[in-house]
Amino acid sequence: MTSPGPKHLSTYLYQSRSIILEMLEYRGFEVGKYKNFTTQEMSILSELKETNSPEPIIVNSKTHEIQVHYILDKKTPSLKNISTLVDKILESRSFDGDLTLVIITNGKYSHAVHEGILEINRTNGLHVQVFPIKTLMFNVTKHKYVPLHERLTNSMEIDRIKESYHLESLGQLPQIMDTDPVAKFIGLRPGDVCKIIRPSLSSGKHIVYRHCVAGTI
Repeated sequence: MTSPGPKHLSTYLYQSRSIILEMLEYRGFEVGKYKNFTTQEMSILSELKETNSPEPIIVNSKTHEIQVHYILDKKTPSLKNISTLVDKILESRSFDGDLTLVIITNGKYSHAVHEGILEINRTNGLHVQVFPIKTLMFNVTKHKYVPLHERLTNSMEIDRIKESYHLESLGQLPQIMDTDPVAKFIGLRPGDVCKIIRPSLSSGKHIVYRHCVAGTI
């Protein structure tokens, strides 16, 4: 019995587009205007060799903007390509608020690229996330063994957690790495607090908290 061959890029584009939109919705953004895409459109786009095709997805709230861009012309993304794209976006953006850049690549990136992305984040005060397109074939938060994860942004709630657990710093909480698949999907950054809600037979639900730290690959 032969194993199935690799999928065509158009298939990866189509399937990942749906997951990307689910990811943005999970983070609280409205994505309705981007949902009307077809397999034919993705097939056409897959034949283009431009670095940043398909067209980017841009969503925002009052304080936060997420832009989704593509680098699909290289099998392995380089730090130079990512840095060039980031510089181009920063030069042209008009939104004055928190910025997350989600970059979809053809293949996996190296440890050196990962370290370079961390430096880009520190230098520019933004959040760059790189997703190889093949890692976006399913929504990890919908797996039956994955409990609900929530990125906490309310400072008063975080202060209550510190008080309840008698913490001098959030670093005393158990850790979750920002490279964890679920942490990455929901947009956790180093320094964030993640609330995890698990089913419990005795109390209905069991809540734990994790402090996000920079991970390695």
